Amino acid sequence: MNKFCHYLDLLGLNWFVPVVRFLAGQDRAYQVRTFLSMVLPPVAAILLALGVWYLIAKNVHLGEMSLPTPGDVGQRAGELSHDQAFLKQVLLSLKTAFAGVFLGVIIAVPLGILCGLSGVAFSMANPLIQILKPVSPLAWFPVVYIIVNKLMEGVPNDGFVSKSFLIAMLVVTLCSLWPSLINTANGVANVEKDHLNVARVLNLGVFSRIWRVILPSSLPHIFTGMRLSMGIGWMVLIAAEMMAVSPGLGGFIWDWYQSSNDVALSYLLLAVMVIGGIGFLLDRIFIACQKLVSHGSTATIR
Repeated sequence: MNKFCHYLDLLGLNWFVPVVRFLAGQDRAYQVRTFLSMVLPPVAAILLALGVWYLIAKNVHLGEMSLPTPGDVGQRAGELSHDQAFLKQVLLSLKTAFAGVFLGVIIAVPLGILCGLSGVAFSMANPLIQILKPVSPLAWFPVVYIIVNKLMEGVPNDGFVSKSFLIAMLVVTLCSLWPSLINTANGVANVEKDHLNVARVLNLGVFSRIWRVILPSSLPHIFTGMRLSMGIGWMVLIAAEMMAVSPGLGGFIWDWYQSSNDVALSYLLLAVMVIGGIGFLLDRIFIACQKLVSHGSTATIR
């Protein structure tokens, strides 16, 4: 049972650990208190936010328009739960985000390892990193748009890889690769000297040293960078899809933004909830991966 609870904690499902221990008969009063201490604060915060939202929606009017209440947004969610088109838009956005972040990680991790191993390489790369890292996706978009359209001139947009998908993916890549690069470089640069000394004693070559010593030691830092990259990539994705007129969540938001329908604001708020919920789940997935590669099962990750 302890092993099962350990896996629940690794997967970010630690709320269920007291339930499992309670069902197993372990100090049930203590398990109830533990469960309530873990569940009540977030539930209270959510209920408080919904209450404030409801009061604002009932008392604030935008001319002839009323703000949608949580119930209105819930009704829209019920309508879209049976809409296959909306599900396809969500899946397309996830596909674009993962593709963009994956490409960014493939570029960033090798460069980060090089910068972590070589002070000269880091000195050369650091100015470029600091210049490009804060560039907004709104600035990257027209550059990527022009290049992709020129390279894919004459290629139909409904092919295996559409222009809109490629544009949004590349914008995500350009904005999300920096956390992975920086965290990888820091992780490699801070590998314990004892580990490197052992590698020298064993006469390991450069690639063997990287694969057997440096990468295992720096994996927690690498996954921290990947987690941050995924968060940035998911945030950037919506703007990229809106500008690229991609039929993902960004396209869904853009269509309702341009609509004069009375329920447009409800759908827009629903989209915000969906984006935030998916972002939360993605973050939990990366936290679980990060715990799996962290040194010690008690690593505190927030």
